[in-house]
This record gives sequence, C-alpha cells and structure tokens, in this order.
Amino acid sequence: MQENSERAPTGHLRLLSSIAIALVCVTAAYYSLRLGYAEYLFRSGRPESMARAATLSPLEADYQVRTERLDRAVRLNPYLSGAWIELGMRAEAAGDFSRAEAALREATRVDRTFDPRWTLANYYFRRQNWDEFWKWIRAAADMSYGDRSALFGLCWRATRDPEIILARAIPPDRHVLSAYVSYLAHSEHFQAAPAAAFHWLPLATKEDVPALLELCDLLLQKTPATPEALRIWNAFIERGWLPYQRLDPAGGASLTNGAFRISPLSHGFDWRLPSAPGVRTVWAQSPPGLSIALDGHQEERTDLLVEWMPVLASSAYELSTLARAEDIASGSGLRWRIVDAVSGAVLGEAELEVPTTKLRFETFSQGSLVKLVLSYRRAPGTILIAGRLTLSSLALERLDRQHRSDDKHPNR
Repeated sequence: MQENSERAPTGHLRLLSSIAIALVCVTAAYYSLRLGYAEYLFRSGRPESMARAATLSPLEADYQVRTERLDRAVRLNPYLSGAWIELGMRAEAAGDFSRAEAALREATRVDRTFDPRWTLANYYFRRQNWDEFWKWIRAAADMSYGDRSALFGLCWRATRDPEIILARAIPPDRHVLSAYVSYLAHSEHFQAAPAAAFHWLPLATKEDVPALLELCDLLLQKTPATPEALRIWNAFIERGWLPYQRLDPAGGASLTNGAFRISPLSHGFDWRLPSAPGVRTVWAQSPPGLSIALDGHQEERTDLLVEWMPVLASSAYELSTLARAEDIASGSGLRWRIVDAVSGAVLGEAELEVPTTKLRFETFSQGSLVKLVLSYRRAPGTILIAGRLTLSSLALERLDRQHRSDDKHPNR
C-alpha cells in the first residue's frame, strides 16, 4: 500500500509536466503561426494587411514604422534613425520646432551616417541657425558619398562667400575636395575653383591628374587665370606626374615640349592637336618630331596646332621654328600666329618657312599669357594644299632691351 501511495504523486507530477510541455508547444506553435501570418500580411504591401500585421506583432518595430506608428516604433527600437527623422519632419511641419530639433538630433545620435546629418543641416538652414548649420553640414560632408552637388549647392545658398564655405563646410578630404572643385568648375561659381583646388593639391595623388588637368584647361580658356593654371601645372611636374621641365616665365621657361620629345597631351600648357577633317597629326619618338599631313580635303581655314604659353608683360620674344616639308611650297598658307589670351589681339604673325622660321612679338602691359597657333589659310588663287609638314623643334627666347631697340621690324 505504501509503495502504491508513493507512486501516485509521481504519476501526477509526470502528467502535469506533460500537460505543461504540451501547452508550451501549443503556445509556441500559435505564436509562430501568428508571427508567420503577420509577416505574410506585411509583405503583401496592402495598407490594411500591414496594419493587421502590426496588430498581430506589436513588438515588431519595422511594422510600426510602416504603419505610421512612429512613437511606438522608436520606443521598441530607439536606433531607428529613419523613424526619428520622420518624427522630426512631422513636428517641424506642425510648428513644434523644439520637438522637431530633439527628434532630428536623436537621429544623428543613434545613426552617424550621412542621411541624419544632412537632414539636420537642412533643418538648421530652414531655421537660419547658421552656427548649427555649418556644424552639421560639415559633419554631413565628412560622411558624404556619390553625387555631392546638393550639399555644395546648399552651402552656396547659405552664403556667397567661398572662403566661409571652404573653412566651415569642406573637410580636408581628397574625395570631397575633388568633387567640390569639379562642382565649382562647372557652375557659376567657377572663380572659386582655384582656391579649392589649392586645398586639394596637397592631398592629391596621381589618380587625380586627369581631373586637375581639366581644371587647368578651364582656367586657361575661361579666365584666363595664368598664375593659378601655372601653379597646378608645375605641381604635376614637381611631383613627377608629368615628364616636363617646370614653367617659369621670369626664368625664361615659357614653352613646353618644344623639342617634341614627349607625345603631346593636348591639355594644360602642352601642345594641343585640334581634330580637323583632312588633317592627320602623328608624333614620332625617334627622331623626335610632330608630323602634320594634309590630304587636300581640309577646311580652307583650320588651326593645326595650339599651345598656351605663360609670358612676362611688356616683354619682347622671338620664336624660332625648325621644320621640313614634303609637297608643301613656301607661301602655301601655313602661318604661325601669337594671340594675346585676354584680348584676342594678334601680337605677331609670320609665314612658316622651311627649314627655319623666326617670329618676333611683344606682349601687352597686362599680358601674362599668349596662345601660339599654327594654322592653315588657303591663299587666294590657290588650291587646297596636300603634303606633309614635320616640326622638329621650337624655341622661345626673351629679348633684352638692346634687341628690342635695334629691331624695327619685330615680325620677320
């Protein structure tokens, strides 16, 4: 009897334990099915189904966000920066600026990526709180990526002072500065590009040369800004990124690649080879030279070769050319021309002679840049020429005062 009475409680405990386990399993199965069904409803994308999903799974923060229950969502998950941003935007629209600022700042606290910082900077821009704006636009720039033009544009809406933007909004980051210079170079704020480029140059690598060359070209063509373009060009050379001698007009170095030892870049201060129908230009390495072939179908007026040259103001120069020709006679329409970069005035012009041509010219009192152009102009009463011109070398010499006073005919 005693043995049976001891077994009875043990049997009851086992039964109760089995029932409890079954209940747990049933409950787990129920909630598993419930959550699965909620997920199914949520993924349907229908507003009524998503609302039902949020009810079935009230602890799922993402469901609360998608059903506009933002306060509940951030209570469930305080790190939902998107929900904080939306709460801030709604509070601002309702005129509750204190709550809006608090929500947006909380978004930046829990999420240190670009979007929260950018949103807060925009908020302070709208509130005209400039100290906070510059703080957060700089923070946004630190984390920026991709197309940054909207960020730079907002800075220029905040101020027209490029120094303020550089000091307060643009971090010393190679990629940000590269993007900013490109933005300036292709906008109405072009004049601010050189200063930004000089912040970029110390951080630049050889990979940045094409972009900086583009800026150099724009500076020569638009302004022309000789000192700025020259500083960029010489920086390439000093760092070994371009195989030339640095340019120094005061030291007598104004011509680049005069011996054609390097294939022309068609950028910066190197030779530019304009593309023209009927004209084919080929660089030869040995012996060095540049060959220009005309097939008789070229335009009656066409530029064949161009180079920008930094020079000294109120100075006289002599350009010497060594060339040879095949089937091109003297007086056929090939001419050297020196043009002032600012005014476009022709400072000197001479018919190209074989084997040597000399051209003297004098720069204006404010001139610091000239354009050297080899062009073809069909002479009246002649047919279009067909032949080959090979340039072996060019040299540019600055003349002293004695040469200038003795020379009564500078363009000979």
